[in-house]
Amino acid sequence: MRRLYFAGLLLFAAVSLQAQTLDGALLAAENNYYGTARTMALGNAVSALGGDLGSIGINPAGSAVANYSQVTFSPGFTTSRMGTSFNSPEGDKYFNQLNKTTGKLPNVGTTMVFPVGSGSSITFGFVANTTNVYSETFSVFGKNASTSQLGALAQLANGIDHSYFEDGNSGYYDLQTAFDAYLIDEITGTTDQYIGATENKYIDEDTGEIFVELGDQIGQDYFRRRSGAKTDLLLNFGYNYLDQLYLGVNIGLPVFDYRDDFTFTETSLRDGFFQTGFRRSEEYEYTAYTGGGVYAKFGVIWRPIGGLRVAATYQTPTVFSIEETYGWSSYLQATEITGNETKAADGHFAYTLRTPSIAGLGVAYTIAGLGLVSFDWEHTDYSKMYYSLSRVGSSEYSPMVSDVNSDILYNAGVANQYRIGAELMLTPAFALRAGFTENSRKLSAGNYSVRRSYSGGVGFAQPDSPFFIDLALRWNVLPDYYNYPYDLYNDDYTVLVYESPEISARRRTLDAVVTVGLRF
Repeated sequence: MRRLYFAGLLLFAAVSLQAQTLDGALLAAENNYYGTARTMALGNAVSALGGDLGSIGINPAGSAVANYSQVTFSPGFTTSRMGTSFNSPEGDKYFNQLNKTTGKLPNVGTTMVFPVGSGSSITFGFVANTTNVYSETFSVFGKNASTSQLGALAQLANGIDHSYFEDGNSGYYDLQTAFDAYLIDEITGTTDQYIGATENKYIDEDTGEIFVELGDQIGQDYFRRRSGAKTDLLLNFGYNYLDQLYLGVNIGLPVFDYRDDFTFTETSLRDGFFQTGFRRSEEYEYTAYTGGGVYAKFGVIWRPIGGLRVAATYQTPTVFSIEETYGWSSYLQATEITGNETKAADGHFAYTLRTPSIAGLGVAYTIAGLGLVSFDWEHTDYSKMYYSLSRVGSSEYSPMVSDVNSDILYNAGVANQYRIGAELMLTPAFALRAGFTENSRKLSAGNYSVRRSYSGGVGFAQPDSPFFIDLALRWNVLPDYYNYPYDLYNDDYTVLVYESPEISARRRTLDAVVTVGLRF
């Protein structure tokens, strides 16, 4: 029976439900709003402001605030800066920084306003607003004189009779691939003990006891790339009652694509120190999923006096249908090993994810011709996320789904998003804007996962012109990244049996958006 367990992230999962995890659910459920340049520059603290197509995804009543029809187009880009560190088991540290820029279209849409009486109107709109961008690349090289990934795979296989692997249908997808590619092999004279291609075997002449250890210091390359985005397609209806009460509803159709590519490479640094003639191994894994969902969102803005506005929103749970593909491959180059050196496996899976509801409040105060200040609060409970199987015939995965849902229930946590924005009208045609956002989610250990964003921008709109243009920049400080590619623990995760290098990263991203619009 297998008694050791990987603690690493997205490295040779022993089951096919790779994206069906707590982290995978958060990727689909979290909203890190983009929208137009104006809303982004204001820190997306626009729930009580409205009047802008970027605000409609945050508060559907925002479409009713403007007394004109409009169309906007908002291209932009995101640059990620990942400073990745490799900390070996011996305490040696290596560092690499990688920057990556990707283009995007975080907002495009239109609204049409129709008067229905003195001071009242209805609004219809269609808007596409980006609510999450996945754009990160981690890459770092280090040296390790103590452990190897292939040694960890061998230890993980210990206790499994090699006849299961010989049949080619062991059920251990990761280990089967490693065995087929000769990354691991049974130790001669045993039936359920294994050795990695990076390891040497020694026999005590007096006792006959077998010892296995890393043949020599090796180089290890860690590479991980995330890409994709989530965009909400919004069908909007708004109602303006006498410029005092604004109501709105969205039918939201979020669509998303996400891909995670992971490669871990080990190389010999000196020839002649490995009994297998080991030169190089490469483990590659990918997870990709696409999906769509549906939700409804309701909003209200009330203007009790003068420039004061208060707002409330509620978004129903979103039901996503997810199609996932995944696969991995193993490669080995070793001069003393012959046979099939490359093996690959892949698969497909489908499931449903229900994300939690979202509630929000907002308040804003505007001074005509001078500027405004605004504050938003948004609350959600991620422990309410829930996976379910979406196809008949997948009952063998039911226990795994149950385990993931239990993990979500006890570890996902409650999150609060705080947003602050301000705008100063320097002239009737020129506005200066700034904003701040903090996303804070409570973790099971009592700590918090915190994402902070600092934004600013400018807007240009001549009073007698239907055209306007806005610019925005946003600097995002994301939680630090930690990964242990092949840490091995005992069955209750209390004892570290085999130590991996620690991969950590300082994560920062820069967003830039320009919005070009027409009012009519």
